[in-house]
Amino acid sequence: MTSNGIKRADKRAFEMKNCILEIVNKECETGVFISESSEDLMMDKNLFFNSDINIQYFIKLGIGASIRTSKSKEFCVETNYFYRFTKYGKASLKLKYEHLEATQEFIEVVEKAINSKDPAEQFKQILKDFGQFIPTEVILGGRIHYDDFAGLVNQSIEDLKIKMRKTSTRLKEKSSYKYTKIIGGVQPDDIENLDIRNWVGSLKNYTVGIGIV
Repeated sequence: MTSNGIKRADKRAFEMKNCILEIVNKECETGVFISESSEDLMMDKNLFFNSDINIQYFIKLGIGASIRTSKSKEFCVETNYFYRFTKYGKASLKLKYEHLEATQEFIEVVEKAINSKDPAEQFKQILKDFGQFIPTEVILGGRIHYDDFAGLVNQSIEDLKIKMRKTSTRLKEKSSYKYTKIIGGVQPDDIENLDIRNWVGSLKNYTVGIGIV
């Protein structure tokens, strides 16, 4: 888990022996994401949608992003991140502890760390090698980011929310970069001419790759 998104660990801590797979086939959902803190940004980059997750824990480990925010009492944001999205959930994969079995390698390094003179350093290395967490639920389907900005702005969070609701495809603020993203489904030649129906239809076809959304 990183400030730029989920990355696969170098070593395997657990093997999945079973899971609960549910076909959901939900309707397309649209919305706007605006980060108000480094925690919001990290949750978005790592595709978290559960507010109960203690993101501060991961940030303290040095995983979180560095977001510059002003100290103004009006909650002005110096650097902000926001975009519009459409997502389609196709299936839900749920994991319980009884579905997982620790690998022998993971068991051995944990036991060694517990019995070492400096377990804190040992466990830091374990996190680096084996990763920080295993999700309890993964939504499979597709997701599109129509606009993605990391712009220098000088407005309150509420002003940004109002402006995002009013604008159609572009924002007037000066932005340092813009990019678009498609996860899952058939990838179009030009996202500006994306046909939502065809894209959703491709997700319903099990021969087409799906992503974590």
